[in-house]
Amino acid sequence: MGLASAARRAAVPAQRGSRALWERRGTDRTAQIASTSALVVAPHADDETLGCAVTIMRKRAAGSRVRVLVVSDGAYSLDTAPHTHPELVALREQEARTAAGLLGVAAEDVSFGGLPDGGLAQRRDEVRALLERALAEERPEQLLVPVSCDGHPDHDAVSRVAAELVADLATQPGEPPVELLEYPVWMWTHWPFTSPAGGAGPAQRALGLPRRLSSPRPYLVSTAGHLEQKRAVVAAYKTQVEPYGGEVALSPAFLAHFLGPWEVLLPGGSMSHLGSHLGDHLGSSA
Repeated sequence: MGLASAARRAAVPAQRGSRALWERRGTDRTAQIASTSALVVAPHADDETLGCAVTIMRKRAAGSRVRVLVVSDGAYSLDTAPHTHPELVALREQEARTAAGLLGVAAEDVSFGGLPDGGLAQRRDEVRALLERALAEERPEQLLVPVSCDGHPDHDAVSRVAAELVADLATQPGEPPVELLEYPVWMWTHWPFTSPAGGAGPAQRALGLPRRLSSPRPYLVSTAGHLEQKRAVVAAYKTQVEPYGGEVALSPAFLAHFLGPWEVLLPGGSMSHLGSHLGDHLGSSA
C-alpha cells in the first residue's frame, strides 16, 4: 500500500465523524432553499450534481427556476482517454446536458463557458464576465458555487470571483440581493476539512481542528426520497464514474461523500478564514 493510499484510508473515519458533527450542528433549510430560484455555477461538469443535485431537484419540484453554468470545457478531466481533447469536451458537454435533464433543468437553462480546464485561476476576469452576464440575465435569489476552500484551483477561483461579485452587487443601488451559498466537493477529502491558511505542521493542524469544525453552521437539504435519482444523475457522467481510457476519475469511495442523508451548503464566506493546500488534498483532481 502506498503512502497516499494509506493516508486516504486513515482519514476516512475522521472525515465521517467530522461530517456527522457538522450535520448535527446544521440547520435544516430544505423547504426554504427549495422555494428560491438559483444560478448554480459548476467549475466542471459534474460539480453541480455532486454538490447539489438534490437541492436542484427540490427547487425544480417546487417550481423554482434553476440555471446551471458550467465554466470550464472539461478537456483535461481525464489523464488518459480514447478521444482527442475536442472530442472529450463535446462528450462532457453532452453528459452535462443529460444530467441536467435528469435534474429537471431544461436544456436552454444549461450554459457552458468553455474556459480552459485547469486554468480558471489565470482567467479570473473571464470567469467574472461569465458570472456577471448570467446573474444579469437570471436575477436569481441564490448563487451556488463551490466552497471557498475546496482545494482545487478552478473551484477556489470560481468561489472567490463569485464572492467578490456578490459583494460588489450589494453596493449598487437597486440591485436585488443575492444569497451566496457554497457547496463542498473536494473539501470532503481534506484532512479534516482544510488546514489553516498558510500551511501548518501536524501539531498546528490538530490544534486548529476545533475551530475548523465549529466555525461554520451549515445549511442542510434533505436527500430523503431523492437519493436513487441522484445516483442516476451521477451515473450519467460515464466518463467520470466508469472505466474510461483505463481509469475511473471518481471512485466509489469518493462518490460516497455525496450520497448521505443531507446535502451540505455553507453561507457564503463562512469558510474564508481557512485555507487549503493541494498537498492536503487526499483525492485526485477533477
